[in-house]
Amino acid sequence: MLTLVWSFLNPVFGYLAQSNLQWLWMVWVMIVFQYITDLFDGAAGRKRRTGLIKWGFYMDHFLDSVCLCSLIFTGYIVSPPGLGAYFILLLFLAGGFMASSFLSVAATNQFQICYFGFGQQRCESFLFLSIL
Repeated sequence: MLTLVWSFLNPVFGYLAQSNLQWLWMVWVMIVFQYITDLFDGAAGRKRRTGLIKWGFYMDHFLDSVCLCSLIFTGYIVSPPGLGAYFILLLFLAGGFMASSFLSVAATNQFQICYFGFGQQRCESFLFLSIL
């Protein structure tokens, strides 16, 4: 749930970066914090065997989406005026790829980490651990 904190702070630092671009370094720090907390919350849940597998799976992906939206909004805040339509397009494209990837995992139990030749070097699909 710490992703909510990092996702809230991203636009705050973006707003501060309007007057001093050095604040954008804090956005990178928030990305690192999000990565670390995202990495360890799944490991902690598996080690504790809390039984909240489906809830954890849902919340992990939902909060990843929240973080993505936060970063796109932060980019919009610091960008020059007149680029709003591009950020809306970016939000739809990135959100679409995330939703497609998560729905694909739920339907096929395979996690694809690349699209259109971008991602893994050879664009292979990996078997995803069943969440059932």
